[in-house]
Amino acid sequence: MLIPAGPVQAQATVTQFFATPTETFTAPLEGRLPADLVGTVTATETSTGQVVDTGKNVFFVHGVDNFDYHLTLPDGRFVQSGLNRDLFVFVATHRTPSSTL
Repeated sequence: MLIPAGPVQAQATVTQFFATPTETFTAPLEGRLPADLVGTVTATETSTGQVVDTGKNVFFVHGVDNFDYHLTLPDGRFVQSGLNRDLFVFVATHRTPSSTL
C-alpha cells in the first residue's frame, strides 16, 4: 500500500549557501627566515553547504570550508598554500523560551 505524503508530512526546506570572503594583510613568513621579512598575504575562504529545515525547529547543516593563502614577499618570492579544507556537520534546534512568573 502506498500512502502519498501530505503537505503536513513534507515540510523540509533545503537551502544552499555559498560565501567567499577575502582578506589582505601584511605578515612575516614563519620559520627560519628573518622576522623583518614581511610580505602581503591574501587569504580566501570559500564556504559551500546546505541547510535542511525540517519544519519542526530542527536544522541539519553540512558543508565545506576551503582556505587558500598566498604570501608575496618584497623580492618577488611567494608561498602558496596547499589544500586546506574543513568539513562541517551539525544539528541546530530552536526552542521557544517559556516564562513563569
